[in-house]
Amino acid sequence: MAQKGKKYAVGIDLGGTKIAVGMVDEAGHILSQARRPTGAEEGYRAVIGRMADAIRAVAEDSAVSLSEVSSIGVGVPGTPDFSDGTVIFAPNIGWRDVPLGRLLREEFGLPVYVDYDTNAAALGEYMVGAGKGARVLLFVTVGTGVGAGIVFAGKLFRGATGIAGEIGHMVMDKDGPPCTCGNIGCLQMFSKGPALADRAAQAIEGEEGSRSTVLRELLRAQGGGLTGEMVIKAAREGDPIARKVFEEGVLYLGLGIANAVSLLNPDVVVVGGGIAKAGDLLFKSLVKTVKERAYPMAAECVDIRLSMNSEEAAIVGAAMLEATWEPLKP
Repeated sequence: MAQKGKKYAVGIDLGGTKIAVGMVDEAGHILSQARRPTGAEEGYRAVIGRMADAIRAVAEDSAVSLSEVSSIGVGVPGTPDFSDGTVIFAPNIGWRDVPLGRLLREEFGLPVYVDYDTNAAALGEYMVGAGKGARVLLFVTVGTGVGAGIVFAGKLFRGATGIAGEIGHMVMDKDGPPCTCGNIGCLQMFSKGPALADRAAQAIEGEEGSRSTVLRELLRAQGGGLTGEMVIKAAREGDPIARKVFEEGVLYLGLGIANAVSLLNPDVVVVGGGIAKAGDLLFKSLVKTVKERAYPMAAECVDIRLSMNSEEAAIVGAAMLEATWEPLKP
């Protein structure tokens, strides 16, 4: 039951395939959760309608009246306008200039805060997750892309114009593969899930392909093309091509994080997203690379951890956006 008179906030993690919504109390506890399919192909109004439905569901399930809710926070997989909550561009769900903040404000009469999903997840990891207690937290997520959020002294660091944390676009090879951003050799083109899948597919078609029995079996069983998740699964099962591709991706990820550690001097780095599910296969190699390649004094003090529950952290972080919000100065 809700505690009478206590304020709550709604946190929303908007993803490419699902919407995760939670009712969160002031201590960062999730009282109830609801999930809905994103269904981006139906248009943004349908997606926002499902968000609204999930908000009402978590309010009912937690016995919290919407009059007790102080705000709604949303982490989005794209670029937000911090002034009004418009989603300027979110390619994974096909959004451009979608007035998310305005539509939710009109629907519920509550303040709405919209931020990058990586920032929301970073704040949640700092509040209740693997980054709890950090003085300077660097949260790195690896999935369909590579991104980061930075929490300094309990507040998100967004940079001068709000785009701090684009670690995936750190150039790692001046002659590397072209990136979707228009640059060449960006970190995410070596370490994101689709990049692992592309390199594994190329290797299977080459001379080494006959050695990749697990990947071939996965392809036959599931159909379609390779995915990053399939490469990770095959690597865990000892497939030589998958192991080689995955280890190369982790090496580049480790080098990118090492550069960020040297620059930011965080005391905690949390790694989340799909790649974190690789567990020890990822963790030992990643830590070794960061410790060996970051500036020694920065490497010595940093603690590298895997996210314990990325989705819950993202919900809590989104709900806590109001408490740490600082408008960007023009």
